[in-house]
Amino acid sequence: MKLENSNFDLSEFKSKDTDSFPNDVLVNLIELIKQLDIIRNYINEPIIVNSGYRTPEHNAIVGGVKSSYHIQGKAADIRTKKYSATQLYDIIKMLQNDNKINLGYAQVYKSRGFVHVDIGPTRKWS
Repeated sequence: MKLENSNFDLSEFKSKDTDSFPNDVLVNLIELIKQLDIIRNYINEPIIVNSGYRTPEHNAIVGGVKSSYHIQGKAADIRTKKYSATQLYDIIKMLQNDNKINLGYAQVYKSRGFVHVDIGPTRKWS
């Protein structure tokens, strides 16, 4: 389902083991997607979602921590074709510092080629 005024489709965020979202997860995903849309519009480049929502079962399979924000629909691991993970992280950090987006945390995973972003509580960024 394509979200109105968004570059994203909810299917991009679904867990690998289900096609549905609990209502509380859906509310969180919509807030997360609003922030990702700001990033997407700024870079004028599609964002690829490696991992969005995860059921607790799928989260355990991939080795996620039990308190992962992915389980709540508050996190996504993202990448682009044009920017390296480090470049994307630097752009996200700049947007955060300029108060253009509102993320709780972002971390670059250089060796895996993606950036983790979440709308959890504000924490010190790497």
